[in-house]
Amino acid sequence: MEYGLLPTEAALSFLAILMLVYYRKNQTETAKSRVYKRYLIACFLYAAMLFIAMLIKKYIGVGIVTTLIWRTTIAMMIIAWSNYFLYGYVTVFDFKDTNLRKITAYSFETMMLAILKGVGVIIMLLPFQWEFTDYAVLYDSTFHTKESSFVLLIITLVVSVAYILRMKAYDDKISKEYKFANGLSMIFSLLVWVIHLFVFDLSYLPLTFTLVAYIMYFLVENPDIILLNEIQQIEN
Repeated sequence: MEYGLLPTEAALSFLAILMLVYYRKNQTETAKSRVYKRYLIACFLYAAMLFIAMLIKKYIGVGIVTTLIWRTTIAMMIIAWSNYFLYGYVTVFDFKDTNLRKITAYSFETMMLAILKGVGVIIMLLPFQWEFTDYAVLYDSTFHTKESSFVLLIITLVVSVAYILRMKAYDDKISKEYKFANGLSMIFSLLVWVIHLFVFDLSYLPLTFTLVAYIMYFLVENPDIILLNEIQQIEN
């Protein structure tokens, strides 16, 4: 179990550093920055709650509290991914309004994201036990099974392909930096589930979220890069 938590501990440390740097930067509040902040917070809470759930399981045992925290952890995972995709649509539509409710109601895509996020979170918090979602708290030192990893790989692949194809319609509005960052993020997301087809006693998903957060920061969301791009636009 100690080794199983190492990726989560690393993710928490790196996310804490990134959040500290990002929040300390002087920056203008924009729709993109608000969504990115929500993504960071959701990733950090996901890793933190996963860490807590596994510690409780180790020292106290499986029970209602462990299962509830684990379910909440999965809900945070859903929220993190939905914020990642929302960031893409905010980038495409170039929202000036920072009100996230108005942003969510702006288009069919953003409304569907909000609905799917809400449905996913509600399902995870229902007081029913499913072996598929509760596997990590029902068995020792195991985060995933080959079956659950395969299903999640297919889901991630389908969602990623659908998202990329939809983004193609807005190809002229998306920067090269975001395209590159988005492509890397999708590749790492798929890779983690391929790894989990063979590795069951480690959870690399928190590290994947962290890696995506760093990719988005250094290529797209860094305030220094944003300022440089604005200066270049003014000069042109």
